[in-house]
Amino acid sequence: ALACAARALAMPSDIFQRVLLFLKPEWSASVFSVLRLARLYDSLGEHVALKTILSSLAGDPAEVADRFRREVQAARKVTHPNVIRIHDLGEDGPLLFLSMEYIVGETLYARGQRLGPLPIAEAGEILVATADGVAAAHLSGVVHRDLKPQNVLLGAENGRRIVKVIDFGLAQSSFARGLTATGLIMGTPEYMAPEQIRGGRCDARADVYALAALAYFALCGRPPFSGSTPIAIGFAQVNDAAVSPRQIRPEIPERIARALLKALSKDPADRFLDAGEFRDAIA
Repeated sequence: ALACAARALAMPSDIFQRVLLFLKPEWSASVFSVLRLARLYDSLGEHVALKTILSSLAGDPAEVADRFRREVQAARKVTHPNVIRIHDLGEDGPLLFLSMEYIVGETLYARGQRLGPLPIAEAGEILVATADGVAAAHLSGVVHRDLKPQNVLLGAENGRRIVKVIDFGLAQSSFARGLTATGLIMGTPEYMAPEQIRGGRCDARADVYALAALAYFALCGRPPFSGSTPIAIGFAQVNDAAVSPRQIRPEIPERIARALLKALSKDPADRFLDAGEFRDAIA
């Protein structure tokens, strides 16, 4: 597979192998795709990352190809410093891969697992930057639909924090017809809005819900709802009220707690309209 990718990038396989650097397995985006991050040089001498599909998780090849194409189309609509930059979609025989901006770092999920609840100032900076990136997507008519700590990438360059929203594989245009799958709910239960759990229509307010859930994780060390099975988590998302994050961590500012609870409202009409409004509330 790596040799195929090297050929598709017009790179000799031996050079590709020499500069290859696999990073951490927790960068896996979902059951549909696994990030294999490769430090390599493209034709312009830039480091890029490759995202490929593991054959054991590929499932329906047509569905996988559609998801990759959706990711490219959605990401290309959004140009923002806090959104990962997609270069191209490539294929060589059965292999499909994306080439994208290469960032050295870890996901918000990995940092939370390593450190527990983040310092409030650090979490605030990360969350505002994440919301900025999602707000740019919303202004471009794109709903991400799979926001979670695993899809927020953290790095640093010249002493400056880098925050990137990644994996637009479930994104859809707010101007397009709905993406559905019979008997299948797409997303991650801990960060899915109730209407998404029910298989209903999702707009920017579903992303607002997910932003609040990942903010809850960053500040409290856990998502607002959990359970022993995805069904139990989904039931809680639909039926249970979120506990104020201040009950878990009293030093969280009251205005931040209020913003998170508003964004976690069961009824989309009670949430912020989009990520821009949510960012303004927590900034």
